[in-house]
Amino acid sequence: MTATNPDSVIRTPVLLAALMVLALLAAAPFAAVRTLHGRRLAAADAALEALAAHLRGATLLSPSGPAILTGPGALPRANDAAWLTATSAPLTAVAPPVDEDPWANAYVVNTGVGAGQAIWILSAGPNGIIETPFEQPSQSAVLAGDDRGVRLR
Repeated sequence: MTATNPDSVIRTPVLLAALMVLALLAAAPFAAVRTLHGRRLAAADAALEALAAHLRGATLLSPSGPAILTGPGALPRANDAAWLTATSAPLTAVAPPVDEDPWANAYVVNTGVGAGQAIWILSAGPNGIIETPFEQPSQSAVLAGDDRGVRLR
């Protein structure tokens, strides 16, 4: 017959309870970050849809006009240099004032594209880099990376 140590009988449930508490404490920040991330994505999507509603009726393309419209906030980095080197004008010239995106970057619109090319209203998304090409054929245009956007054309 094996003798049971009375200390181990008490220590085991206490140790298990402590481990459960630590696991819950570790999971709480992760859940908070996921919630914040989801809220930022939803806020960006809502702002993009609101901008799209205003811009769908606006005249955006002009041979002498700007190639991009930018909202307030930092101009995001971009994989396609055309987003950074194009002539720009404030987005408020054709839309009501808008805040920066949830990651403190400007919303951008590529108005200086040729006929048959997609026009996007974009947020660079969580990574702050525009990964969507500046020019894409309308029939096959897609967002790239973690960019958030709405197509106007």
